Amino acid sequence: IRRPPRSTLFPYTTLFRSVTQYKPDAILVSLGLDALENDPYGVLGLTPDGYFEIGKRIGELGNQLCKKRVGVILEGGYKYEELGIATEKFFSGLIDFKQDSIIKPKLNYRFEQVLREVKAIQRNHWFDI
Repeated sequence: IRRPPRSTLFPYTTLFRSVTQYKPDAILVSLGLDALENDPYGVLGLTPDGYFEIGKRIGELGNQLCKKRVGVILEGGYKYEELGIATEKFFSGLIDFKQDSIIKPKLNYRFEQVLREVKAIQRNHWFDI
């Protein structure tokens, strides 16, 4: 399901509701980080906290609809100072962390930890990971 152009978080919630009608076997996410506010090439204006909410909702849908089978492909983004934070927040939401548990000073360590946990979950469904 494609997101309508020039949308904020609200239209994403509308899209999430429409996913349930398809009863997917898996959910694949193309995580474009150019949706961050003030990205020189994006127009969507999402904050890193918005990525957390999107990740959380996708995680809930994966649990609800398709036995936690959620795949994520990372795409681009050009607001370099926030790419890591937005990515970390998305994955933190996806695997059901609390938002305030994110440790920003150790971003690389935390991101690697979240990535290991996501891989461990996905290994049950996709054996190439």
